[in-house]
Order: sequence, then C-alpha cells, then structure tokens
Amino acid sequence: MSTSTMSAEISEKKINELITTEDVAHIMDRYHYNDDIKHNILSENLLPSGLLARLHNSYPQHSGIMESTEFMFTGKERYSGLKGFREIVSAIDAKWNRYRLYRTA
Repeated sequence: MSTSTMSAEISEKKINELITTEDVAHIMDRYHYNDDIKHNILSENLLPSGLLARLHNSYPQHSGIMESTEFMFTGKERYSGLKGFREIVSAIDAKWNRYRLYRTA
C-alpha cells in the first residue's frame, strides 16, 4: 500500500469523525466552564456539534477539540516574576520527564 493511499484512508477516517452533544459537554468540562456559561452555550447553541466536527476534521493536526488530557497549567491563573517563571519551567520539566520515561518504556 502506498503512502498516499494510507494518507487518504487516515484522512477519510478523520473526516467521518462526529462530535456529539456529550462530547461538547466534555469539552466544556475540560475548560472548567461554570454552570451559567454552560447553560448559555447550550441554550443559545453557541458550540454546535456540526461546526466543531467540521473544524476538527478540517484541521485535525491542529485541533485540540477531542483531547481529554488535563491542561498543564491549571493551578493558577497568573504566573509572574522569577518565581512564576520557575514554576512554569518546573511544570514543563516534569511533563518532559514523564514523556521521556513513556517513550523509553
């Protein structure tokens, strides 16, 4: 099987990926939206699943819509000064070490 055929099959699978209303609920939970914001989004249909599916399927290499991993920086809203810089470097370093251990296992 040629590389272009494999790419076409992978692309076809991604194009057919659907996003359900349950997925939209998971997305809102992942971004820690409060109940009022969730209610407004759902009642006004501000995140239609069809639109999200088209965006995700058009740019799957850049889309984070269907990711489920927790964000790296959730403990604080603002990092400032040298202490904040060190906290960010520490978080990135910890993530890199976990990734490196995973890749060597």
